Amino acid sequence: MEEMSYESYCKAHNVSPFVSVKKACELENIGHTRFYELVERGEITLIPNGSRRNVTAVQLYERYRSRIAKAKSSQAA
Repeated sequence: MEEMSYESYCKAHNVSPFVSVKKACELENIGHTRFYELVERGEITLIPNGSRRNVTAVQLYERYRSRIAKAKSSQAA
């Protein structure tokens, strides 16, 4: 299992530096309720953008890298 670079991740998922909550839920494969639970726990930070809130693509990429690392460590065990 090989990691993507940040640029490859953004290109593959067609995301800009700021991602809508809806798109973030799609990328994380979670619903809105779970998403806002992660926000409350501080695992995801919302960025104000006018009347909307966004997530940075960097945060989503770091969460992706974390999942890859966990998968690799469980395969090695």
